[in-house]
Amino acid sequence: MMWLSVERDSFVTRKRKTWWRQFLEDNARWRPQLSLKLCLFEEHYSLCFFGIWLRMGFLQRWHRDPHSMMEAWGFYYNEGAFVVEYGEDSKFFHMPWQWSFCKSHVMFPDGSWLEREDRGWSDLYDGRWVITCEYDALVGQGQTQRTTATVYADKMEWRWRAFKWLPYPSKVRRSIDIRFSSPVGDRGTTGCGYGIRSGELPIMTLRRMERERIFD
Repeated sequence: MMWLSVERDSFVTRKRKTWWRQFLEDNARWRPQLSLKLCLFEEHYSLCFFGIWLRMGFLQRWHRDPHSMMEAWGFYYNEGAFVVEYGEDSKFFHMPWQWSFCKSHVMFPDGSWLEREDRGWSDLYDGRWVITCEYDALVGQGQTQRTTATVYADKMEWRWRAFKWLPYPSKVRRSIDIRFSSPVGDRGTTGCGYGIRSGELPIMTLRRMERERIFD
């Protein structure tokens, strides 16, 4: 009888957390979004309503395998684009205020930023500021892995899609680009980027990243 009681309690516990636990898991990273669309996944239907995901269990009798990983019918708005979805297809309507990449700069040894069509590491020796130094990467559980990092700094600028010719409004991101001499962490990371804070020199950013970032 005790065994039956335990099994029954376990069953009740599982029953209690079905839809509510599923709802919490589906919306663990919820953020408000203008959206209304019905999505067909490989296992179920879900409705996305203002960024909240609701599983449509009563539609299960009409479930079928999607032509790809997912099909959707409806619309959503994201990062300056209004998107209409119908099955496998989608149509994007880009708003005039959508951020669009404008130009890139790289930092030179005197601290100036010069515009470049940045092709990454292929242009490494065009006179830009570059440094190579030892780097102790955090790889979890307080352990470190020593490697060599080659670093340069870049600046990316975005402007409104329909008004690129205007200097404002604009969005600017300064960061360092890092390449390691050997793979770091379990995932074998060979390169990454890290944002430069206001008033911070690139080498200071690198040392802050050395203290903060953990490579899994």
